[in-house]
Amino acid sequence: MFWPDFIYSMDKSLAIGNKILRSVMQKHILFDTPQSSSDRRSAVKRIEIDVSQWIKQHYLPSNPHLTTIPNISIAQIHTYGSYRLGVNDPNSDIDSLALVPSFVTKREFFSDFAAYISVKDEYKDILVISSARVPIIKFTLYSIDIDLTLCVWHENRLPPREVRFTTDEFIRHLSQASVIASGGVRTTLAVKKALGSHSNGQKFDILYRIIKFWAKRRGIYSNVVGYLGGISWELLVSYLILQGPKKHHDIVDLSTPLSSLMSFFNLFSAWVWSPPSVQSIVALKSIKNKPGMSFAHLVYNPRAHENARDMMVIVTPSYPEINSSKNVSFSTRHVICSELERGVQSIREIDSLLAQLGDLRRAWELRADQERLRRRELYVTSKVRNSGNNNNDTTLSADKCATDVEGRGKDVTALSSSTSTKTTSGEYRST
Repeated sequence: MFWPDFIYSMDKSLAIGNKILRSVMQKHILFDTPQSSSDRRSAVKRIEIDVSQWIKQHYLPSNPHLTTIPNISIAQIHTYGSYRLGVNDPNSDIDSLALVPSFVTKREFFSDFAAYISVKDEYKDILVISSARVPIIKFTLYSIDIDLTLCVWHENRLPPREVRFTTDEFIRHLSQASVIASGGVRTTLAVKKALGSHSNGQKFDILYRIIKFWAKRRGIYSNVVGYLGGISWELLVSYLILQGPKKHHDIVDLSTPLSSLMSFFNLFSAWVWSPPSVQSIVALKSIKNKPGMSFAHLVYNPRAHENARDMMVIVTPSYPEINSSKNVSFSTRHVICSELERGVQSIREIDSLLAQLGDLRRAWELRADQERLRRRELYVTSKVRNSGNNNNDTTLSADKCATDVEGRGKDVTALSSSTSTKTTSGEYRST
């Protein structure tokens, strides 16, 4: 299991805490397995093939040029969220976006494509939610939960897969529905770019897995029912890592996974979430409107009347910046804040326990050192007594004991110097 090297430069109580944290992550399998990773790659590839085949079958009469286009060029599946960031566990779902040509309609995709896969044995538990702000098809493939959304490209032929979702040019000609639907992919890519360095990636990898596990256990990981979804939790963890040391250096310590977890609860349990203002917004970068773009009305504005009742504001880093926590209500925010406070109290109790464990460990080590010195003292005394009156033998025995002490030669010399033996001339001399 991956565990970064930076956790080892710490005091003993933190070392104990991080070992406990690591054992919890191992016990609950918070890292993906090779088999699960292989199944996920196969699932994404299978969805792309099936979407492409459905487009060919459904739209071939009116688009004869489709017969000359390989399946891989007709539709593209782009993943986002924890899977795209590489922080998923074996039980995580896959958030995915189908990028399709302009002649594919949203209505036909969410009705006819859903019917198309429903007759295939591999697809199970198919559920279409077409009335949501971002329509979605939910299903299970190869025992993996999949969420599939739709982005309709503005031309009949798709752009190369390498085209960057985060550029203004990508969304310039898209419909508003497709801009909002593609927000997950663009946000994930923006987070990945913002984290940048390997060390930041390591810190995010560990902390996000822990926070996601905690949020699910406490029942506050769900955007659909008014809590925070995966993107919002990703943005909170990213904010802590990227902005915490700059803006909140008095309470943020990212030196170890355990101290990072403490910092997360300390920071966001004390956050003033409302009323919406520049200070209450969690954002990886400043919000800027862009002239010439037609989605200015989607950019989050804390002064806008329609946003005045927002309970939490966690803004996506990609244009147009949208509040990812829009579904949070007064009551669900109260639950989230209560759980963050509970997290602070739990961490304090753990910190106190770790301090006691550290004291106990130091006391045990001191007692063990004393016991080792006592046994070595007995060993020296025994050797000296058994040496008889042979001065040379006595000296050799003491020297051998001093060598065996391994770094505690001074202690042994002090012990042995207090022992006297009788020489062949009848005089007593120190050994």
